[in-house]
Amino acid sequence: MANVDENGPAYKSGIRVGCIMTQIDGEEISTMMQLRCVIYSKNPGDVVTIKHISDGKPQTVQIKLSAKEKDGLVTR
Repeated sequence: MANVDENGPAYKSGIRVGCIMTQIDGEEISTMMQLRCVIYSKNPGDVVTIKHISDGKPQTVQIKLSAKEKDGLVTR
């Protein structure tokens, strides 16, 4: 299970710990590695569409990606 940064765009879009992500931009995903590969191919400011299951219900959200700050440095 992965953490969800409470200050990040995923959390602000309603994604929480325990959500099961099934698609990103129409691509089926079943592992964190697949999710990371798609996310890392994007740029900050890009908008992605994520389908996920939350509390047993399928949901679709759009998320505007942002750069992640780590120890004062902005990373992609």
